[in-house]
Order: sequence, then C-alpha cells, then structure tokens
Amino acid sequence: MSWLRDDDDMLDHPKWRRALRDGGADALLIWWRLRAWCARRLTDGDVPEDMVAEVGEVRGARRTRALRALVDASLVEWRG
Repeated sequence: MSWLRDDDDMLDHPKWRRALRDGGADALLIWWRLRAWCARRLTDGDVPEDMVAEVGEVRGARRTRALRALVDASLVEWRG
C-alpha cells in the first residue's frame, strides 16, 4: 500500500488559486485521483494518455476545462 501526503495549505498557493479559479473543484478532484492512480501503480507520476479518461468521475467539457486549468497552472504536465 502506498500513501499520499498533501500540504494543508497547498490550496493557498498561486498555482492552486489559478487552477481552482479556471477549473473549479473538478481540477482538484482530477489532480488528486491522478496522484492516487500513480501511487497505487508506482508509476512515478506517469499516467498513459488512454488512462487519463479512466481516472475520476468528471467527464466531457468539465474534464477538459479542469485538465486545461491544471496544465496551465503547471500542476500537471501533458506530453501528448
């Protein structure tokens, strides 16, 4: 079993302020679920592109908006 640690004031960081403003709470959910996916599979942060759609419950335009906000805030790197 792996563990994830989060800083209790991470959402006050400018990167997170931007991501939440532009992607809403969906950005946080997707980011956390991506991290959990990586931790469980010990992928060192890499998620195959075809698996991104499998992570989290957010779909459609909301998912696209949230992922774009995470990339724009430099919280996720997209290598597509």
